[in-house]
Amino acid sequence: MQKLLTISCLLFAAVFLVAEAHLCMLSPPQRGSIMNINKPASPDCGLVTGPCGGRGKGDSFIGIRAGSKFLVAFQKNLDHFNKDSPGSFNVSVSFDNEKTFKNIEMMPDTSDPSLTLYYKNVTMPTGPVNQPGILRVIYETKNPEAPPMFYQCSDFMLYVM
Repeated sequence: MQKLLTISCLLFAAVFLVAEAHLCMLSPPQRGSIMNINKPASPDCGLVTGPCGGRGKGDSFIGIRAGSKFLVAFQKNLDHFNKDSPGSFNVSVSFDNEKTFKNIEMMPDTSDPSLTLYYKNVTMPTGPVNQPGILRVIYETKNPEAPPMFYQCSDFMLYVM
């Protein structure tokens, strides 16, 4: 009986961990840490609370030239591909303290495995300049066996040259 209880607890823990983790943003750096991102189901990649995964505004931000092309890099930390209804990765920006986000790019999810890196060249808005902004990536799974969305945000400021 004790052995069965131990096995049941281990199975529950494994299912819980699989349901917790899935998108990390590398460039620009996501809010908070990126510990253990080279392991599927990293807790730093499993943020399911919108709009920014439950992580508040950071103390640091990067400068990005207004209207420029900017390479966003992110990792599908744990694969939730649904062949019947593929999800997507959506890149958006906000300049009103996380109230509204405007989509600037989208790419479909694929059957690429966990830990796959993705790169998307996005065109940044032309303004407002010298005002804090938020760049967000969402992994929309469309998989009934996974949370519907995973969130990562990074703080930035547009500047002109």
